[in-house]
Amino acid sequence: MKNIDNIIFDLGGVIMNLDFHKTISSFNELMEIDFFEVFNGKQQQPVIDAIETGQVTPEEFRAELRKLFNITADDATIDAAWNAMLLDFPKEKIELVKTLKERKRTFLLSNTNAIHLIEAGKRLSENYNGLTLEDMFEKTYYSHIVKDRKPNTSIYQLIIDENQLDPERTVFIDDNFDNIEGAKKTGLKTIHITGNVDILNLEF
Repeated sequence: MKNIDNIIFDLGGVIMNLDFHKTISSFNELMEIDFFEVFNGKQQQPVIDAIETGQVTPEEFRAELRKLFNITADDATIDAAWNAMLLDFPKEKIELVKTLKERKRTFLLSNTNAIHLIEAGKRLSENYNGLTLEDMFEKTYYSHIVKDRKPNTSIYQLIIDENQLDPERTVFIDDNFDNIEGAKKTGLKTIHITGNVDILNLEF
């Protein structure tokens, strides 16, 4: 890490804890088929990709779920099921990221959507005295806002170009193998977060 000047962090699974099974379980109570068939990260329904890249609004997303899967729940219930995967922001990780910002250029790159981002921001603010994700990084990049998503090489290149980063001196940290492979194609250094690797045991 001594040759690294810039760090690009993923959010869910790296800084914020997630449990995808909670969202799958919550939706299973609202529909007749297993939501894993809809939301599994590999062959998921196009509507999931669409909300992550800003191609549909939250209202259109909910309407499409109702149409596709005969869901009759109201907006709040659908949002609660969709947000069930979002857990907590561990204090140690928040402090680490804030400290790193003082001596390196730090960025956030998240495949997310408007519903999740609002809820994640709310939880962060409530637990850390009004802190925002924008406070924690030099710049934040969200897939639904830039209308691109990992592992497309174009989204990594966007960050590199906009911030004039040297890929050889920049590390990308993510818990998804495909996202790591996409970043490597742009020349970025990478760290794959797994069950045995966590940002808290890295030597920055």
